[in-house]
Amino acid sequence: MQTIARALALSLEAVRLDDRNFAGSHRRTPRARVTHARRGAVRWRRAPCVCSRSAAPHPRRTRRRVAARPSAHKWAGIVISEASSLEGTKAAIERSVDVRAHFERAVELCPDDPTSRHLLGLWHFEIASIGWLQKKAASALFAEPPSSTHDVALELLLAAEALRPGFYKKNRLLIAKAQLKLGERAEARRWLGLALEMPSANADDEAAHAEALALARTL
Repeated sequence: MQTIARALALSLEAVRLDDRNFAGSHRRTPRARVTHARRGAVRWRRAPCVCSRSAAPHPRRTRRRVAARPSAHKWAGIVISEASSLEGTKAAIERSVDVRAHFERAVELCPDDPTSRHLLGLWHFEIASIGWLQKKAASALFAEPPSSTHDVALELLLAAEALRPGFYKKNRLLIAKAQLKLGERAEARRWLGLALEMPSANADDEAAHAEALALARTL
């Protein structure tokens, strides 16, 4: 039960960043963006209760509609990732390909959505950042374990930022971290500064702000 609750809580990252929550955010003042994001998060938290009370349409038609929605793939990728990580290294590696497939499908269905590209970039960043011992364990368990590079992650994270500059504080933090992995300290400092300039709309932003601030102090 705790695993499911934790996975669903993490999936709010994708939902909070959905286009409907951030539509027109670039035209709002910083304070208005914070208020809008909080209201959006509340609406999405209520959404499962509303859906559960409504009458279900034809199952086959529903599956087709859900499969064609980028937000459904964002949810699926995040929930699978979190749930499998709680089951251990083997499960996390085994399901990581499914996670990537969901994020790639979300990008394919909605190429203008920065959130999907952020999530895919995050996947590549985490895979590229796997330690030596974990890589050895993965090689022992699987013939072809998932692999990536920080260059690929950075490209996707920058693409997400280009689609909607300043849409997510954590995206700028990850850009800075990817730059650091590639030895680009000056660019890392610049992106950390850009992240710290953004207002914090929720606890996730506050955590990213604290991490960006701590990292900036080491450079």
